[in-house]
Parts: sequence; C-alpha cells; structure tokens
Amino acid sequence: MATRRDHLIDTALRLFYQQGYHATGIDRILAESGVAKMTLYKHFRSKDELILAALQLRDERFRNWLMAEMEAASPDPVERLLAMFDALEQWFLGRAFKGLGFSGCAFINAASEFADQSHPAHRLAAEHKVRVVEYLEKLCREAGLTDPRTTAEQLALLKEGAIATAQVRNMRETGIRTLGTLSRSTVFKTAAFDHSATSPRSRRCTRRGGIWQAVSGVFSPAPVCTLSIARFARYAGAKAGHLPKAAGRNNRQTG
Repeated sequence: MATRRDHLIDTALRLFYQQGYHATGIDRILAESGVAKMTLYKHFRSKDELILAALQLRDERFRNWLMAEMEAASPDPVERLLAMFDALEQWFLGRAFKGLGFSGCAFINAASEFADQSHPAHRLAAEHKVRVVEYLEKLCREAGLTDPRTTAEQLALLKEGAIATAQVRNMRETGIRTLGTLSRSTVFKTAAFDHSATSPRSRRCTRRGGIWQAVSGVFSPAPVCTLSIARFARYAGAKAGHLPKAAGRNNRQTG
C-alpha cells in the first residue's frame, strides 16, 4: 500500500517531469499531493532531496518498463535490441506511462537544469544513462558481438537522438523514421553470422574484419548482421508501413 511519502514522490515526479524542476515550487507539490509541509520536511530536508527521490523512482520505473518491453518482444537478443525503438515510439505517443504523457527525457531535462556535473541530480541522470548502456551491452554480449560495449554506446546514441527529435521537433509519430536520415552520416559495425552458435536462432554476430561500414541505407549482399542505423530505421519503418521492405540478399538498395 502506498504511503504518504510515496504519494508525495509520485506527485513531485509528475510535476517535475511536466513542468520542470526549477519551475515547480514546493507549494504546488503540496497542494496537488494533499500532504502537509511538516510531513514533507519530515521525509526530505530540501527540495533537492525530493528531486533526487523523484529521479530515483523514474530511473527504476523507466528501466523496468524498457527492459520488459524489449524482452517481451522476442527471446532473441538481436530482436530485443531492435524492439527498443518500437518501445520508444509508444513512449513518444504517450502510451507508456499513465498520467505522464511525453515531455522528453526526465534525465536529459534534469542534466540541463542542473548543468553543474557535480550536482547530485546531474550525477544521477548520468548514472541512469550508464545503466541503460549496460543493459544494451548485456544484450549485445548475448548476441555474440565481439565489441558489445561500442555497439551498445552506438545504440544508446540512436536512442538519445530519437528522444531529442521527438521532444524538440515534436516529431513523435515519425521519430523512429528520422533514424533513416541519421543513417546517411553514421556508421555501424558489420558482423557475420556464426550459425554454429547456440542462441534462439542458432546464430552469433561476430566482428567481420573490424570494418566500419558507412551504410547510407545500403544492405550487404552477404549473410551478415549489419546492426546499422539503416537496419533499425527500415525495421521500424517497414513495420509501420512507412518504408519499403529491405531488398533481398543478392541486391543492394539505397534508402
């Protein structure tokens, strides 16, 4: 059963997320939560402490939601990585967190408002981002990628770009498709399938000569796992009916 402290943090999280950390005053939080000021200061010595509690709650909820969405999509780690962008689109459309909608990333917002990197809120925001990268790295390892950390960082960069585009340009329904534009100037590692590996699809992506391939929407004719921005863009776009399906193995297609 939720306590008054829990209700206070929930209310603060909603207001901080939708209105901003500095713009939201304590009086507004108390008025909407119905909690007395004495109760607030019993649990939190300052507004900054309440902000940290709200960010910690958001970290837990967001990562649990994202991981659950990705893991429900498939037992295959590659498909789980791809599913991250489907999950993000649902968030952009306000379908992920009841009562919150979409107001960008709470952690990007916090890092912006508390620009000093030594500020506890900024540090907590950075820690959240690192935890997401660590989860992506885990999936990359399960997929058999020989450079999982680098690939995880690349995927995280795609994620952050999609979030910023959806928030700043209000391109929520087309946020995933903007990855197609990014693919024209971004590179991703090319990896070959090792069909002898044990995985849900009996395959493993392994580094192919250490080559970084400028994709520009080009799909390799070889049996490779090109974990490229173009693949993610086409995967999501084709599912939504926005983009044509990729060409077969023996053809090259420019997107």
